[in-house]
Amino acid sequence: MVNELPKPTFGVEKGWRVRAVTGAAKQKDSSVLYAVDYVQGSPLLREYVPSEIAHSYIPRELIEFFQKKIVWNSPNPDKKI
Repeated sequence: MVNELPKPTFGVEKGWRVRAVTGAAKQKDSSVLYAVDYVQGSPLLREYVPSEIAHSYIPRELIEFFQKKIVWNSPNPDKKI
């Protein structure tokens, strides 16, 4: 029998209050981790949460994160089509 490491439990799974998602990073295996900041008083102030867990527990915060990253290209009035 192979000794398996226990699966970590993340703050979002424990119900900790999220202040914001502040970043995202792609790992070598192409999985994505989100930097999640928790409110003051939480046992941790930031941790990196796998995308599968973040999508399940904090979808609203992820949407807010991506909305802040969107840059709309405004039409250039001097450019002729």
